[in-house]
Amino acid sequence: AVEYLRLGPDQWYAHYLLARVLYPVRGRRQEALHYAEQARELAPNQADVHNLLGVVHRALEHRAEAERCYRAALALDPTHALARSNLALLHMGRSGTQQTMAGLRAAAASDPQQDSIHQNMALVSVLALVKRGTWLAQFDLVLALVMSAWLHAFGGTVRPRLVVTAIIVAGWLVVLGLWWRGLRPYLRSLVPAALNRLMRRSHARWGLGGIAGAVLCAVVALFWTQPAVVLAGYLCLLGGAGLSRTLVIRDRRRAAQDRS
Repeated sequence: AVEYLRLGPDQWYAHYLLARVLYPVRGRRQEALHYAEQARELAPNQADVHNLLGVVHRALEHRAEAERCYRAALALDPTHALARSNLALLHMGRSGTQQTMAGLRAAAASDPQQDSIHQNMALVSVLALVKRGTWLAQFDLVLALVMSAWLHAFGGTVRPRLVVTAIIVAGWLVVLGLWWRGLRPYLRSLVPAALNRLMRRSHARWGLGGIAGAVLCAVVALFWTQPAVVLAGYLCLLGGAGLSRTLVIRDRRRAAQDRS
């Protein structure tokens, strides 16, 4: 890319290409921003340039600037699928999952061949399931705490413990079933890859681990009626969510370092 730019310093695509190469690299994102801005100066009517400039701003945590760039790309080309997809993902934390999915579906309609958009749709669906799972895990812990207190006070056989365990399992099966039924058929085949992507690259994996630990503690608390087990479940749930948030904040601080 550097050689391309040396041979064609007046070609917008040479600056564009170098910006694409550099923006994923920590410590070189400010440099990528420079080349993306140069590409925009040379080709202000290219929607791809504005979209890339938005991507670089997003990597630097310039959310307002990123949104302006994505909207500029859409103003030049209303069918620009990647700009619409990036705009939808930019608001994922602030808007509801349904709004994000609507934006991604609109992007996919503009360019059905863009695999990355469909992969993002599957990932957003998995993240929505994680959010529902957090609430369900809290319900399971409350149910386990109430049942443990009742068993500790009045005693009981194994049967009520098994009944509550069955209720917990049934609750998860219902949530998973409704979620799976709500997915469009072509997204179902992408879910395993999205889950693998979440476990390998997303900080949300710690929240998912916290949910699994909380549910396990809830079931254990039904048979070993100790408040400490339920407390351990809450610590797993809050610890997983807290670690995910802490890592996100860390990445934002690193982006701030890249800006400097």
